Amino acid sequence: MNQESAWIAVDKYFGNSFILSDSILDQVLKNNEAGGLPAHDVSPNQRKLLQLYVQLTGAKRILEIGTLGAYMYCC
Repeated sequence: MNQESAWIAVDKYFGNSFILSDSILDQVLKNNEAGGLPAHDVSPNQRKLLQLYVQLTGAKRILEIGTLGAYMYCC
């Protein structure tokens, strides 16, 4: 196993073990795939970290540039 595949395995493990599933997000990802959009999605761990940043800073507005199949969730 090379280093990149090891990190992917670790990321999947933490994502599957500690991040709750989101049925709406799951459907959005399926719709994106069905619509032919490339899979440039952040991992569940990255999404959770971004959510934590938003909550810690008390951000009221967030600007995301470069979304393909947008999905917004707020605290």
